[in-house]
Amino acid sequence: MRFTRAAIYRSLNRNSGLAHPTYTAPDGTKKEMLDVDKDAEDACRYFLTQHFGDDEIRVLGEETLWKYRDLDLSRQRCLGYEENDFEIVDGPEHRITAVLDMVDGSDLVERDLGNWCSAMVIFRPNPKPIILCSLIQNADDRIYGADSVGTFTISPNGDPAESLRGPEVRRLAKSVLDRDLPVETKQIAICFYGQKQKNLTTLPPGFLSWVSQSDARDRFRIYNLAGNPMMARLSNGENIHAVFEHLGQYPHDATPGAYIGLRAGAHLVDLNGKAITEEHLAQSLLRPSGARFRYVLGSTEELALEIAGALREGKEAFYECVTCVGAGAVSRADGDAPVCALCGASMVKRDRRGRHAVS
Repeated sequence: MRFTRAAIYRSLNRNSGLAHPTYTAPDGTKKEMLDVDKDAEDACRYFLTQHFGDDEIRVLGEETLWKYRDLDLSRQRCLGYEENDFEIVDGPEHRITAVLDMVDGSDLVERDLGNWCSAMVIFRPNPKPIILCSLIQNADDRIYGADSVGTFTISPNGDPAESLRGPEVRRLAKSVLDRDLPVETKQIAICFYGQKQKNLTTLPPGFLSWVSQSDARDRFRIYNLAGNPMMARLSNGENIHAVFEHLGQYPHDATPGAYIGLRAGAHLVDLNGKAITEEHLAQSLLRPSGARFRYVLGSTEELALEIAGALREGKEAFYECVTCVGAGAVSRADGDAPVCALCGASMVKRDRRGRHAVS
């Protein structure tokens, strides 16, 4: 991680690091990316293959994986690398495999906003997938990690590694009436990826209703920076309490942080409230750029399940009568406005976030 971070800084110190070349996949798909993305992936791959050898480790980076969405390591393996003779051949991959995104949040890097990271998960794909370790280096150079033995964090100043503190407990309601709230009931920081309009504008109405109606609503803080960097901070009790993804992320965008979170004692569930295990995460890595998954990582099971429930509810349109106060609200799945039972007028579609008319 440190070798690659040094390469990132060198790339950024050159003006070329923020250039936007366009690359083309074999199927003709085009993608624009920063030079620093590729510089970082190349540096990490060089380090790992030099230390372990091609026969021992396969490095699959995000800047390569986007070209091969159908890659399935349970029945395919890759030979060579892009600048040489890259080839996908039949037969399962048995080498230890590193799936990585060494500049996760390149738009933030470009704007010097922080909250980006370098992320890597190393696993053995076959015959039974198992995660060996996961590493995240946040923008401040702190490294977070986990393996089968436990968790650790390494500070930028070179102090000895320490175990992660684990998630901070945050309860949604008072457990004892008429008493001062204990320390765990202070602000609750909830994070989701919302930089792109499709992520921001598709938040389920049920989540927005829950945020505004929960007993803990005055303590919520909602941030639209999420993914691996925030999951790492949640795992170390750094004032982050839940991270969710409602549309779906590729494994390299979520598995490193999710695995560290699980090993640190956080609770990981899908939007149906079903637990996502380490085995599920390892299985997802067999298709490292083809299988998206949706999740909630919470500092407590209560918080994870509450958010998951809110994200899967309230998908129907929401209507109210603008004339009759107290006529009640109506939800329905079709697009036809219902008629008010009191005055007979057509109801108006509302925005659940504040009950403002939207049509």
